Amino acid sequence: MTQNKLATNRITYNYAGIEKRTRNSALRFLFAKLGVQFLKSLFKFLPGIDNSIYQKGDNKEFYVEIVPSFLGMFSKHWEIKEKSVERFVELGVAVRSMHAPWIDDGKVFQTARKSFLENVLDVTDYSSTTLLCLYSHLHLYDLIAPKEQDKVLIVHPIPSSPYKTEKEIIKSITKVVKKILPMLRDQNVKLVIENMPWMKKKHERYTTSLGDALFFDKLMNEVPDPYYGVLFDWGHANTYARFMYTHGITHREHEFTSESLARFEYQNYFIHRLHDKIMYGHLNFNEAHDLLAKPPFYARNFDAHADLTHMNEQEYEYYKKNMQALGNVPHLVGMTIESIPSYTSRIKRIQRYKDSVEILNSMLQSHS
Repeated sequence: MTQNKLATNRITYNYAGIEKRTRNSALRFLFAKLGVQFLKSLFKFLPGIDNSIYQKGDNKEFYVEIVPSFLGMFSKHWEIKEKSVERFVELGVAVRSMHAPWIDDGKVFQTARKSFLENVLDVTDYSSTTLLCLYSHLHLYDLIAPKEQDKVLIVHPIPSSPYKTEKEIIKSITKVVKKILPMLRDQNVKLVIENMPWMKKKHERYTTSLGDALFFDKLMNEVPDPYYGVLFDWGHANTYARFMYTHGITHREHEFTSESLARFEYQNYFIHRLHDKIMYGHLNFNEAHDLLAKPPFYARNFDAHADLTHMNEQEYEYYKKNMQALGNVPHLVGMTIESIPSYTSRIKRIQRYKDSVEILNSMLQSHS
């Protein structure tokens, strides 16, 4: 029995999902939604790694994925806050992936200072602000992670404008990437662009492009470089497939049917189509493929970010095929189990992460 290249040391945990100070983060999120700036400022927090998963002195490498904006590491002008960085470094954890802040829709972009995300990034906008944001994230990596370690910076391709064409989006992202490539190489960081979900009521017209493997193939072909690639998000791909099926949209290379939905065939198509361009993975689960299921109240487009524990036996087998295909892509740095934490039970939250790791490892094992 041999293991697929994606063994345990390639699995990264979603940092927002294993924080100790659950109460503080929930309150801050509430105040942010209400726009109460003063109250929100009282609940600045830096989550800690739970001792049941990570312990200093353990020989096993434990990697986390962070969103620096969640952790208060930047000012509104993208200056790095040294004290926040010092507190993070004291935790002694290894960071393999860092997620730049994102845009949900134009409204969020306009009210960014009142949102949970204190800063946002529109990578389709070639501007000094965009470049400064990316440079600051790369400089932050220089402060918290060894240069020789493989690292990725994750970016969403959603524009703030609802009027940009696919051609304009590709042109703008390409211009930004070319500008920051020298620093990516110098810092040994891969920039990865993430496939988007069904963006219901959130720039929905962009769904057909930004969730499509063909879009990412065109985007990557503009700048073929070993420090630039695709992040494959399983849950996003699942909701995209449901969107295409629900709206009866014809795809040039893939047929969306109820059977292909149930078998997670679009995910396999995406992985094989972009085989040499995928560098990272986000793994979670949702029920977009189930035509009888209803989306959860917090994810009207089915993008639930549930743990891998939620799938049944048949779904497990189809998901396993996806994972074995993903594990065989040549330039994969790693993947994050990206599930939403439970704010009601700390014990359940930690246990579901552990169980998801076990499930994923069972999928990645293969006979020689």
